[in-house]
Amino acid sequence: MKITILRIIKILTESIYIEFSSPYGKGYSNLIAPGAKENQYIEMEIGDEFSWNKNILISEKSSPSIRSKPDATYITG
Repeated sequence: MKITILRIIKILTESIYIEFSSPYGKGYSNLIAPGAKENQYIEMEIGDEFSWNKNILISEKSSPSIRSKPDATYITG
């Protein structure tokens, strides 16, 4: 997914914590991208393993979106 880094929130030991935007909305993520800068366009890969009813659920929405809460980022596809 192509994203734009809006803000680098925190630099961690092996990653950075960022706020990003995409065509589907804004979100937050830890990112392993040495040299990443604000306003930079990058390709982000979601590397989780998905399991029904564990970390992937049927959505009541039908349009793609990204939204964040303090403890999670929700992606609807």
